[in-house]
Amino acid sequence: MSVVIFLGPTLARQEAESLLPATYLPPVSQGDIYAVTRDRPWGIGIVDGYFDRVPSVWHKEILWALSQGIHVFGSSSMGALRAVELETFGMVGVGTVYEAFRSGELTDDDEVAIVHGPTEVGYLAGSEALVNMRATFRAAASAGCFSESLGRQLVVIAKTLHYPSRTYEKVLEIAASRKLAPADLDRLRAWLPNGRIDVKGDDARDLLRHIAATQASAPGPVQGTFPFHTTVMWKQLRNVVDRRAGRSLAGAMDALEDGLLEELRLNPTQYQHERERACARMLAVEIARMQGDRVSEATLRAMEGSSGEVPDDGPPVSKAGRLVEQGVPPERVRLLLEDEALADGVRSRYERNLPMYLGDHLRVVGRFKRLNQRAVEKGATLARWGLQNPVLSDAEISEEALWQWYFAEVCAQDVPADLDAFARSLDVASADHLVRIVLREWLFRKKSGEGGEGGGAESIAPSRSAPAVAEEDHART
Repeated sequence: MSVVIFLGPTLARQEAESLLPATYLPPVSQGDIYAVTRDRPWGIGIVDGYFDRVPSVWHKEILWALSQGIHVFGSSSMGALRAVELETFGMVGVGTVYEAFRSGELTDDDEVAIVHGPTEVGYLAGSEALVNMRATFRAAASAGCFSESLGRQLVVIAKTLHYPSRTYEKVLEIAASRKLAPADLDRLRAWLPNGRIDVKGDDARDLLRHIAATQASAPGPVQGTFPFHTTVMWKQLRNVVDRRAGRSLAGAMDALEDGLLEELRLNPTQYQHERERACARMLAVEIARMQGDRVSEATLRAMEGSSGEVPDDGPPVSKAGRLVEQGVPPERVRLLLEDEALADGVRSRYERNLPMYLGDHLRVVGRFKRLNQRAVEKGATLARWGLQNPVLSDAEISEEALWQWYFAEVCAQDVPADLDAFARSLDVASADHLVRIVLREWLFRKKSGEGGEGGGAESIAPSRSAPAVAEEDHART
């Protein structure tokens, strides 16, 4: 990885490679420059970069690369903008766009902005950069298509459009609606297919040639002339990127293969359930990273020896042991446990807000009204019998028999070996606290005739197994 180039829609990769053999990566975004510095390239070239809905590359990342002796060049688009902003620190700008921003002729970032497709379609452009339109209209005027005055009017029209809507077709359509020199506009339409000026593309070509020449003449590292100051935000960015890079060491371990996904999807309820749990875990971990959370060595050691979820195919083992059994490489076990600790920390900080969000979620998926009606009815029924806070003697049932009933009739599963862990999975402090919840349900069914012992014809709702309920819930969402 001698030279890395961040390139998107400005220039076709095949042409770029013919000008400069290099490692070509997608348009640059936040964290990408720091990530590639880990491999110590000689130089980095920035042509295209993301913005708007994707966090843009930080200036601090570029300063870091320069401080590490890595040459950094920019042109055409995001590269030109960052080069103007960081030229005093050693970033090198190349091309017409760079010079226009450097001189103050251009000042607005939207001059170089376009909308484009993904990698799979070669970053196919869906709009035109205003810098290209300016140059094209000047060239058309010089070619005698129309006056310079009309050219300036067309630029004004283009400037008023939001960058995703900027196309020559749209500009001509608006100009025609305003009845601006119809004959001149017709000449421009005929001239455009072969006459368009691609300033950004030309700048990218110049950049690649400049990098090749510089590497040949100055193969050594760039000499930084400024102190690099480490800040809290910089540490947080490095933490996020470093962890992502560490995760990539496991290769295919980071994502499920198609075959495994296929097996999981054969059980739609399980797939949807695990997907939602994975999404919640992802969000918790990402929040922890953004907030700069750290996991102590003591916490990691405790997690390594703690019990994981009771598996379907074996006895309980430690979380670390379970990961090893699942084929996780030793170097990744602590990484996953650290993620788990970060997620636990976020959950504990925000869990006081969970009831509000859970209520909102139930309303959104249409389950709140039915559950709330049943809760009100249960409360009223138990109150009539003086059983708001019942004990086992009120039900004339043993705790063991109560658990057997609950897990067989309500949960459709065997009684778990660790009842306390099961209770905690329901955000209940312990099995002792869960007994009261189960007992209230037992008594409600008995007194109201909703199934269970004492059930009768006036059943409020049929007793259904947990899988059936889960199936219905996911169908609604």
